[in-house]
Amino acid sequence: MPTMGLFYVAAVLSLTPSILAANGRAIPTFVGFLATPASCLQACADAGWAVCGLESGNECWGADTMGVASGYGQRVADSSCTTVCSGDATKTCGGENAISVYSTTAFPTAPAPAAPVNLADGTFGFSYKNCLRDSSAGYRELATGITTDGKAASCLAACSARSFNLCGLEYGGECWGSNFLVGYASKTLAQSSCSIACTSDTPYLCGGSNALSLYAVTDAALTATRTSLASGSGYSSPLCKTDNSAGHRELPNYLGNTGTVTGCLSACKTAGFAFCGVEYGGECYGGDTLASSATSSTQCTTACASASEDKYLCGGPNALTTYTATCSDPNAATCAPGGAAKTCHNPTKFTVNPTTGKCEKS
Repeated sequence: MPTMGLFYVAAVLSLTPSILAANGRAIPTFVGFLATPASCLQACADAGWAVCGLESGNECWGADTMGVASGYGQRVADSSCTTVCSGDATKTCGGENAISVYSTTAFPTAPAPAAPVNLADGTFGFSYKNCLRDSSAGYRELATGITTDGKAASCLAACSARSFNLCGLEYGGECWGSNFLVGYASKTLAQSSCSIACTSDTPYLCGGSNALSLYAVTDAALTATRTSLASGSGYSSPLCKTDNSAGHRELPNYLGNTGTVTGCLSACKTAGFAFCGVEYGGECYGGDTLASSATSSTQCTTACASASEDKYLCGGPNALTTYTATCSDPNAATCAPGGAAKTCHNPTKFTVNPTTGKCEKS
């Protein structure tokens, strides 16, 4: 009886293990449990299939074309098909997740699905800019994580709703937004680093491992810079200083992690410290003196962790954005030690010495 010219062409991956539906197989239609290649090929010919496959020793599968997608349909070595046919020990009938393919043509694959792409420019006001390195120093380049349904367009919509000028997709669906990005030009990557399709939106790209598919409202948004808060709660003169350089803190009193510079300054004011510092996105420290080992640093590049103060710098790794308390009347009952123009807001901690007229600790 005719077999429609079916001949052996290749061994291929049979199916995506996590996909059990028919469209998850290279050859989707189960013909039956048939123990020899001859019986399987005859059954395929009788059904009019142009492609036939044998797997796991006795499974027979048929189709008009062979599907190709992520995880199945790719050609593998013939040695992957080593399972002996249950009805003919001289022949092999596929293998583990590998199918012996017979066809009327050389390699009968259906067209491969189109490679995923970035969203079109103008989607929710954003345009794709580049693939960007992320988490390179233990913090996020775009500070705010946003929970979405994993679709690329949903992420841009969420960024737009929050008035973010920068938006990024990472690792198949993570969504991040911000209005500031430090050192954009030095952190761009080859596009191949952002090649993961969105898990919930496979036609589109969603970054890579520690790599963001970066979108921006304008080119100017790429170079917008964060600044230190100039003053607040009676403190001013922000400087960047090294911290923990000699195994101890330059400001010894830890006041918690506020995630904001304004919250840290408020905590320092309540405690009556002459110096205040914020580090690594929100760690807050205070003290009456700043250790002499604290030298100037250029590492205060970390955004404040709270989305409400994403526009401000909150120190960096082992780097403090320090503030000095100020006051207009150094001899007031609420000033700092020595009468210097420092802390003017804690009368329970400092009082004026009637002999010297200077402010001292109570």
